[in-house]
Amino acid sequence: MTGAPVIYLDFETYYDQGYSLQNLPTAQYVRDERFQALGAAVAAGHGHTAWLTFDESGDGLDVLRTAIPGAVVVAHNAAFDAAVLDRLLPGVTPALWLCTMNWTRYAISQGALPPDARTGLAWWGSFLEYRKGDTAAAVAAGGQQLATYAERDIELLRRVFAWLRKVCPWPLHECRASDLHVRMAANPVLELDTPLLESLATGPLPEAEALRSRDTFAAVLRKCGVEPGTKQGARGRPTYAFAKTDPFMQSLARHPDPRVRKLRELKTMGGSTIEATRAQRFLDVGSPLPAPLWYYGAHTGRASGADGLNMQNLPSGPLRRALRAPDGHVLVVADYSQIEARVIAWGADCAGALGPFVSGRDPYKEAATAIFHVDYDEVSPLQRDQAKAAVLALGFGQSANGFLGYCQGYQIDMDERTANWIVSVFRRQRPALVAFWRTMFERLLRDGHLKLPSGRLLTYPDMQRQGRDVKYWRHHLFSRGAGRQEVNLWPGLVAQNWTQAVARDVIYHAALRMPGRPALLVHDEVVLVVPRDAGGHVTIEEQVSSVMLDLPEWAAGLPVDCEVTVMETYGGNP
Repeated sequence: MTGAPVIYLDFETYYDQGYSLQNLPTAQYVRDERFQALGAAVAAGHGHTAWLTFDESGDGLDVLRTAIPGAVVVAHNAAFDAAVLDRLLPGVTPALWLCTMNWTRYAISQGALPPDARTGLAWWGSFLEYRKGDTAAAVAAGGQQLATYAERDIELLRRVFAWLRKVCPWPLHECRASDLHVRMAANPVLELDTPLLESLATGPLPEAEALRSRDTFAAVLRKCGVEPGTKQGARGRPTYAFAKTDPFMQSLARHPDPRVRKLRELKTMGGSTIEATRAQRFLDVGSPLPAPLWYYGAHTGRASGADGLNMQNLPSGPLRRALRAPDGHVLVVADYSQIEARVIAWGADCAGALGPFVSGRDPYKEAATAIFHVDYDEVSPLQRDQAKAAVLALGFGQSANGFLGYCQGYQIDMDERTANWIVSVFRRQRPALVAFWRTMFERLLRDGHLKLPSGRLLTYPDMQRQGRDVKYWRHHLFSRGAGRQEVNLWPGLVAQNWTQAVARDVIYHAALRMPGRPALLVHDEVVLVVPRDAGGHVTIEEQVSSVMLDLPEWAAGLPVDCEVTVMETYGGNP
């Protein structure tokens, strides 16, 4: 940002009761035939605020076309202002979008703002004792009243910017992460397979409808040699684990028999309308499809779904295959392998937990050799599966009962006695890991927050200790529903939060240095769009892998690994 001019920008647009951001995703609202940019308030640095209009007699577009490139543009909801700018002046974009709404999210998370703070300008107006005007009245009145309203918003925006810069400085890498989110939402590149989406939007296929019956689906699975998974029902009785989110159903997506994978896909289509609903939503928004995500959407700093599209929760299958690279380009999907298990092993400096990840061999077979005391080449498929479950499930203090349920969900042969034995062996072989859970918990109780290796904080407001029980009141920003939520804390949860937060910092470090444009972030995965002939003597897979494995200084020694795949569609190659 050093040396770049700073411009404050606030677009005002037409809306009414049936056409607004309250009932439409941003991209759909901006692309609608009813869209109208009524004007924009613009100020450079400490200078005068100008009100620009965009009718034929005005020079507003020329002003923006000249001022925006190379500048740092400050806007409160930058994803909206960027989308409007892209509609009015395609290809005109600043050096950096600085979103004070995203900065507010960061400030709340760091404890610089109250845990019940809101992110809107109206809240800021109250907080800074500078009243924000009435948006609806100003838009309805138009003319000078709208101009005055917008100019006042720019002054409030300046005050928010000054407060945040003084009280909660935004590290440049976090600012750039926010900018990445703005561009994924406002300057989309993922093309849509419209015919495929139209077929999905019509509803389940006839054969999918036939599998709506749970007994029918179970019978067909058994014909394919698969015993249906079960879980405990609401009344304590066993029931089929056929919900889309059940581990059993998720495991079928990776089944070696293509018939089983197809059955899962059909069952999912027949048992839920989510695929048809999402397909129609994509069609309504149109191509190219944006990837709106909330920067700092979770307590750990990870992103979360925004604008009704929920791009971080796309079911495998045809819906993903409907997302394509534009002509002349391909998608490069880079994903960290076992990132959470690796991070907590590194954080705890636990030799037993790190061992499987530094040997250069299959980490799950390597773990099995220690758990079952067998040679690497003698590890059976069942032992590998059980060791894999232990590595992925037991790093945060899970009990034997929880481990047993985890294995059953993934159809891994496990009984209560074996589960207890594996949990005991796992903890005995990893004393530093077990100690780490308690150390992080005690540090949190002492300091009221955890400082991450990157320097970022995990804050836990209003912690209360009652005997052995510890609770905190979650920030309003990260609560589900209205108000703040009371959350129980225990050592395993604290260690898991720390681990997910560190993994988040690692993926952003990689995403911001990629040799291509990130089109989507999904937890520990980044999806790039690159020219089809990108690479040269060093393939694009090698370039991306190199970036993924080149860690920040604070993560020295973290034994990461990654998978990089080139795809025509997000669901794989046709």
